[in-house]
Amino acid sequence: KKKKKDSFNTTLYTGNGTSQSITGLGFSPSFTWIKQRDAVRGQNWYDVLRGPNNIIFSNSTGAQDTTSTEILQSFDADGFSLGNLPAVNASGGEYVSWNWKANALPAINTDGTIQSVVSANQAAGFSIVKYTGTGVTGTTVGHSLSSAPELWIGKQLTGSSINWQVLYSGFSEGDYLTLNTTAAKANSANVTFDPTATTVK
Repeated sequence: KKKKKDSFNTTLYTGNGTSQSITGLGFSPSFTWIKQRDAVRGQNWYDVLRGPNNIIFSNSTGAQDTTSTEILQSFDADGFSLGNLPAVNASGGEYVSWNWKANALPAINTDGTIQSVVSANQAAGFSIVKYTGTGVTGTTVGHSLSSAPELWIGKQLTGSSINWQVLYSGFSEGDYLTLNTTAAKANSANVTFDPTATTVK
């Protein structure tokens, strides 16, 4: 029997090519990452801030794709429901999903110089943050955690050819990783990661 977790759970499932509900997580997920294990397919990311059917791919520079109800249709009380898109539910396909729990009701955060919308799980040290950039150097964004985050993964939702960026508190100033490539750690004077108990710069 699957062991249920409070804030994170992994589940394996087999696609049926039509629609199905995946259950047994022990909570309603706020962030779900799905990958087919037996075929070459993208890394599918969904979260409650953007809503179901809005997908971003962690292996791609592409913008958010707003689809029909053929992909992830809903976040449910004990899992999630899928449509018939092969990316997440091909008939006979073998899939894995990693699922995190945060607040199902997003909240506005005004701690930073840029207002954000956040779904957070302070006990697990995990939050999902959405905001509109200004292009101004030195701006800060609130994250709604109880302490400074150690890892930040960011992706611009609009526009194409925009890399993912991974920032870590143990890196030197200006260091970053690019999630969607195999590149080694790089450095840029334009990259800053200065997290506090309330904001990220």
